[in-house]
Amino acid sequence: MKEILSVIEQEGRQGVDAEEKVKRMSEELSAEDIDLLLTAIDSESGGPEGVKPAGDGRMIRIYDFKRPDRFTREQLRAISLIHERFARELTAPLADCFKAETHIHVASVDQLDYEAFTRCIPTPSAIAVLVSELKGAFILQIDPAISRAMLNRLFGGKGGEPGPRELTALEMKVMGDLISGYVLKPLQDAWENVIDLNPVLARLETNPRFAPLAPPYETTVVISFECGIGEAEGMLNLCFPYQSIVPVLKRLNARWWYSGRETRKEEGKEEEMRIPLPEALERIPVSITVQLGRALKPLKEVKGLEAGSVIELDTLAGEALEVYAGGVLIGKGEAVVIVENFGIRISEVSGGGNG
Repeated sequence: MKEILSVIEQEGRQGVDAEEKVKRMSEELSAEDIDLLLTAIDSESGGPEGVKPAGDGRMIRIYDFKRPDRFTREQLRAISLIHERFARELTAPLADCFKAETHIHVASVDQLDYEAFTRCIPTPSAIAVLVSELKGAFILQIDPAISRAMLNRLFGGKGGEPGPRELTALEMKVMGDLISGYVLKPLQDAWENVIDLNPVLARLETNPRFAPLAPPYETTVVISFECGIGEAEGMLNLCFPYQSIVPVLKRLNARWWYSGRETRKEEGKEEEMRIPLPEALERIPVSITVQLGRALKPLKEVKGLEAGSVIELDTLAGEALEVYAGGVLIGKGEAVVIVENFGIRISEVSGGGNG
């Protein structure tokens, strides 16, 4: 039995499913032996989804407090949908730019800590630090094989350049222009159902150590794309720190994603209207009126008014003018000139102005 277990463990390391091995050996093993093998395998792997039996018979789930899962499956699915659209909309512009067959599609959406992500990045890479309407910055990383193929084609080559090397200052500038001109618009469009992202390239790096967006153990969501440009194959990776996604987490669900844009606008208006009454009252616009003076004239004189007529008012020269808000006297002041307009400098506030 120990020999059989060792064989299965060895093939498991090579990517062979242990259960498939058991099925192939079913003709040589009894049903009891197979049950023992499956029990041993489950106990080694921790059972389905990390569930293990406790000593008192209860089933417990192993939880890694150092690397907690902070995104739900529904949120990860919504993020995948967003970037599947991004991949589709990015493919055509890049194919037209490089005049080569281009394919881009989402390979995986994972959550892992920032340190683990940076360890996976080959150096040197093209690492674009992007800022947007989300909280904080996020990263677009382009594998060296893809960035070299892009630059080679832009400079008139056929996309082939052996060996990794540091990008020159000119190549960094061209790569930055390429990202700003071709990548950011499809990314903006892909996120429009969730937020007006408005991404902007902040800077371009070649080493992940110079792009410390989050603490080492901060959870991030990493969207990996398989990318091919001509003969070149490689990966693109988008990395969003958890804190940058927090403001839109409630929108990362099927209901929000599949609802119409107008519906979401109406929901946004309803949320905006749910404000405290005192604050809502303070937003009401109020008409301000300054009264220069009054005069009481017979109708005959009023009918006789014409251009050039002068009406004497009951306000004395130099006397403070009355200021009204919504028809209520709130104070008095003196007339002033502000550039080309008249204004009023408040010199006295009455009781109506305190309400």
